[in-house]
Amino acid sequence: TGDLLLGGAITAAAGQPAGRIILLNADNTRDLDFNAGTGFNLNVNDISVTSSGRIWVGGEFTTYNGIPANKLILLKGEASAPADPYATFVATLPEVERGETADPDFDGVPNLIEFVFGSAPGTFTPKPAMSETSANGASLSPSLDPAKLYRVVEIETPKNTQGVTLGLAASADLSFTDAATATEFGTPTNNGTTETRRYYLTPAIEDAPELFWRLEATR
Repeated sequence: TGDLLLGGAITAAAGQPAGRIILLNADNTRDLDFNAGTGFNLNVNDISVTSSGRIWVGGEFTTYNGIPANKLILLKGEASAPADPYATFVATLPEVERGETADPDFDGVPNLIEFVFGSAPGTFTPKPAMSETSANGASLSPSLDPAKLYRVVEIETPKNTQGVTLGLAASADLSFTDAATATEFGTPTNNGTTETRRYYLTPAIEDAPELFWRLEATR
């Protein structure tokens, strides 16, 4: 047809925002009907169009329109994003229960964590298992008091978190707004499709006789 797809570090063209990919008409004007939304968060390096009109895009990006896309993505011809896998995961739930922090089955595991672990969001599922030990500060980090003991929490998580960031939060009173912290340390243990991650909690045991912790997920 004479149309030309261009990708790169293009953030604006013809006076309009461009999400690092645009379509030019045969007369070199921009086709504004080709709408990539916010597009890619980092540069596009390669574009290939299939015989059916779908578009393979490769580059340095990690998201497309806010959806995780790790350096390679297949778009429909109109540049719309593929379905959000999380949206598909919660599609059978009532709309008011589809939020990432919602817990429709009251099992204490928010939908986004259920998504990462592959458990059913509408069926009661035990929380991901965590084990607690203790170690002296000298063996954990030079920033800790070497003479004090600290809680160490281990949790086994999927390696493929589907674009979700997992972390551990700590609190002295369940508010999870105080100064208690959970800091990941060491190299995760490779268990095949999962890995074991370790966190030390502060304050030290003698300074905080009771601490609470929970797994958190963001994207």
